[in-house]
Amino acid sequence: MDTNAVPPRALFLSDEGRVLPDTLVCSGVLPGREPSGICPFSEAGRMPLPQQIGAEAHRSGPERGNLGDLAPPCALQALGDLTSFMGARSPAFPPDLQPLRVFKCRLMYLLVVPGLRDDRAGEVPATQG
Repeated sequence: MDTNAVPPRALFLSDEGRVLPDTLVCSGVLPGREPSGICPFSEAGRMPLPQQIGAEAHRSGPERGNLGDLAPPCALQALGDLTSFMGARSPAFPPDLQPLRVFKCRLMYLLVVPGLRDDRAGEVPATQG
């Protein structure tokens, strides 16, 4: 799969300030690492599209966000916007990512969903692919 041909559903944040698309992380093809296999929570090696948090999902995992917020179904926790969450380390990431909501996935990676701003967590991002 040509990872540049499809818009990413998620961007994963590395400790080194790199931003990796879901097509690499969810597929298990991380640069500099042995292939680890497709994430069992992915959709054919892509992050599942964000879904609204309903009452049942909120009861079982309120740390994912508020009722009606959008969150990837594989997210365990919403951590606020990138600027607030990363603090002094946030400038390592591009400015257009700063207002986006940070999630921790089931495999403990940090990610943002392009277009999904923390202050508008219930709005569908225009960039979903």
